[in-house]
Amino acid sequence: MNQLDLASYQKTNHSFTRKMVYHVGVDCGFFVEMNYMVNAMLYCLEHHVRFQLYSEDANFGTGVGWSEYFLPFCEEVYE
Repeated sequence: MNQLDLASYQKTNHSFTRKMVYHVGVDCGFFVEMNYMVNAMLYCLEHHVRFQLYSEDANFGTGVGWSEYFLPFCEEVYE
């Protein structure tokens, strides 16, 4: 796979049928959480699994989740 921009990533990610919901902001420091998330994203790309994010109760925010600080890059779930 060549360079992957946001639109290409979203299109590729959305094309997969199997899903994984990643719960970010559970109990580690922010950069450890980011590292784990990037590893999970790479795993999903390699194994054709749709990456989804749950961050509503993240330990780095005030209840809004990922979009409180960052632009959304994948589907967020709230269940």
